[in-house]
Amino acid sequence: MKDTKPRRLAGVLLILTPIAFNLLFTLLSMTFEYPDILREPAGYVLERFDAGGAGLVATWYGFMLTAVLFVPLVILVHRVLAGDGREAGEPFYLGLAPILLPLGNATQSPRLLSFAGPSCVAYSPHTHT
Repeated sequence: MKDTKPRRLAGVLLILTPIAFNLLFTLLSMTFEYPDILREPAGYVLERFDAGGAGLVATWYGFMLTAVLFVPLVILVHRVLAGDGREAGEPFYLGLAPILLPLGNATQSPRLLSFAGPSCVAYSPHTHT
């Protein structure tokens, strides 16, 4: 009998990670007008960010971390699927996923992190009017 622990973990993460991602995205949309606010002038965005306070920063970091969670999730799913005896007839794209997703995430996560970084937290509304 095969070990079902990685399979169950992958299943739970495949359910919970997108739910958490969408929940945090919805919270950002409700409290910060994300992503529409990104089309506004920088001064307005920074004022809204400053008004959001620590709660907005925590939501933003949570949103970024759910994006980062997709990296181990893809690697785990690859391990589960490749462990099903598909090594010989494995589709070519199954081997590319653990390579391409971390590369994509390596570009997305720093951008999300930089938006909520110290430069925005220390923003003063009077400096960018």
